[in-house]
Amino acid sequence: MRRAPAAFTLAVAAICALVAGCGDKAKSSGSVTVDAGKPVEVKADEYSFNPATVTVRTGGRRGVVPVTFRLKNEGSLPHDISVRQGSAERGGTQAVGGGKTAVSTVALRPGEYVIFCSIGDHEKLGMKGKLHVE
Repeated sequence: MRRAPAAFTLAVAAICALVAGCGDKAKSSGSVTVDAGKPVEVKADEYSFNPATVTVRTGGRRGVVPVTFRLKNEGSLPHDISVRQGSAERGGTQAVGGGKTAVSTVALRPGEYVIFCSIGDHEKLGMKGKLHVE
């Protein structure tokens, strides 16, 4: 079996990266601050969240605070939003297909969390962010 010359392989990889964007990880971006009780609006696509940094102000409330996520999937693949603190998952939305919206409320204590898409390798591809409940 013949192997493709290195120059040909590099050319194909360059064309792929320029034309199709393969290998290019999308980055989640943006930030928002909301008061407890108001929904957190998050847009998802391949492979990012906007906003990626969310702060929920509790107004000095102690104990568990309900945080409602409204995830609008603007991509073509299914996505969800999950919440993790350390290694413990705390809840999130159901997975929804492109053009669909999922709403879910998660009971959280003040602290630092990670938001991420739990489908396949979406988190590794850039679908993650931070959640601060203060």
